[in-house]
Amino acid sequence: MRSHLAAAVVVATSLALVGCSTIQRAVDVQSDLVSLTRSGAVGAIATLDGGNTTTVLTSGVPNLTDGDSIGDNDRVRIGSVTQAFTAVLVLQFVAEGTITLGALVRQYLPDQRAGHTAGQRAC
Repeated sequence: MRSHLAAAVVVATSLALVGCSTIQRAVDVQSDLVSLTRSGAVGAIATLDGGNTTTVLTSGVPNLTDGDSIGDNDRVRIGSVTQAFTAVLVLQFVAEGTITLGALVRQYLPDQRAGHTAGQRAC
């Protein structure tokens, strides 16, 4: 459960920092990742898309057995628990007037593809 919560908080942090510069965003997310692993999450990973560059930030270990640091190519299973956190964040942004609930996702994330194909590369 902790690793799921950690991943959800990383997602929340990344969404909340959309207006920040890429460098400040990376510093803030890395700080959050370190805080997560210090508070009990085994490992955390975040990918930031800065337009022309992609930055992968990590903290912690992929498993407790070997103790190796989590790497750029490691993956974390986040599970469905993040959906609730994402919904709360979206509704907070709606309440602040940052986004409109009825708007299409591509209005705010123009490179995001619809459906469950997000994260898959086109051939």
